[in-house]
Amino acid sequence: QYFKEKIFDPNGLTHTYYKIQAGYPNIPGTPNCYADWYGNGKYINISDIYNKWDVMVGDDGMYASTYDYLRFTKLLCEGQIVTQSSLDMMTDWIEFDDDDEDVSKVGLSLLHWQNKTKDIWGMGHGGSSQGMGGNVFYFPDRGITIALFTNTDTERGEGGIVFKELWEEIVEVAMK
Repeated sequence: QYFKEKIFDPNGLTHTYYKIQAGYPNIPGTPNCYADWYGNGKYINISDIYNKWDVMVGDDGMYASTYDYLRFTKLLCEGQIVTQSSLDMMTDWIEFDDDDEDVSKVGLSLLHWQNKTKDIWGMGHGGSSQGMGGNVFYFPDRGITIALFTNTDTERGEGGIVFKELWEEIVEVAMK
């Protein structure tokens, strides 16, 4: 109820739900989730399994429309959800060495994404869980927010490769 009263409602996030809210996860219009559950290369609908997991907390415990995710990320990154001192802590980037060439810095609950040539950067959140995944990043140099979601895994296998390529192409086109 706290999230709804203090964050969702005042910011016009009318299609955002957190795990402890009434009606969660039976939200009208929620897409099905598909995963290679048995590791045999065949995707099955795991929506019923996914919605019953008790481990759905943090970002996995939140459902929202794409529009609400875009709006929340823009408001957050422009300092309208948290105080400026909190945003400063969230964007006090820590560099790390990782095989993931496009995310090489992290902040407090925010990721620092950059394209291959490192001339475009954004801050936001991305990731994948069984049967769903996505990215939503705010690009402060342009003042725009971009989201891409899918109802399957975004980090493994062919789907992960396609998702990453599509994300980079969308960002490149949007920045022109």
